[in-house]
Amino acid sequence: MVAVMSCFPAKTRPLLIMDRGYARAALLAQLLKEGIPFLVRAKSNVLVYLQGQPRALARFPAQPGKLQRYPILYQSQKRVPLDLIIFRGKGYQETWYLLVPRDLPLTAQEIVELYAKRMSIEQGFRDWKTHLGVRGLIFRGVDPAPYLTRMLLAFSLCYLICLALGATEEAREVRAFVEIPRRKARHGTRRTLSVLTVGILRLSLPRFVNQAHTEILTLLQILSTGKGLIAYCASLPPP
Repeated sequence: MVAVMSCFPAKTRPLLIMDRGYARAALLAQLLKEGIPFLVRAKSNVLVYLQGQPRALARFPAQPGKLQRYPILYQSQKRVPLDLIIFRGKGYQETWYLLVPRDLPLTAQEIVELYAKRMSIEQGFRDWKTHLGVRGLIFRGVDPAPYLTRMLLAFSLCYLICLALGATEEAREVRAFVEIPRRKARHGTRRTLSVLTVGILRLSLPRFVNQAHTEILTLLQILSTGKGLIAYCASLPPP
């Protein structure tokens, strides 16, 4: 991780956004030493020091929808100087305990919004494993590096196209044909099918497949010009 970040100029290093598995005091201390910006979620049972007094993160009060920020020393042995941001969104099952360097020029609200975007990226990883078959791939008898790079590029392209197929105007017809909406809204929507699922259904249902194949050619033509697909895709149907 440190080796990768060292490839960037010090003033333009990207912000590392990490989950609880990376909230190791030794790693965070090294990132601070190297001047590498980071945002990491900590486990609720970790001990920190606030104004010299030890306290487990789970003992901090958390009010739904309200942000709290404290200067703390992280972990009982290393005592790494960090800022702690506590946030529990309305309807969340767990409280977020987020750690950042004290000199990170971001507000608590910006930090929470960045971590929320990471959750969306994680959903993309799950899609790759569950729907695109990346889970359990093994290369035998060859150097995996060049093959893995090409495969990941191909998967990225396929994933992007499937998402686009599920987010265009034509996808509304597919959703209306196959989706059974929830009786009560959940997370602000009555939809039960993801954009990715709708895109895959367009490729698998005989009623829609020819139209989807034609649209793929259009999507590839747009991508070949270096343009993105956001402007091409229509807004999603209302909940």
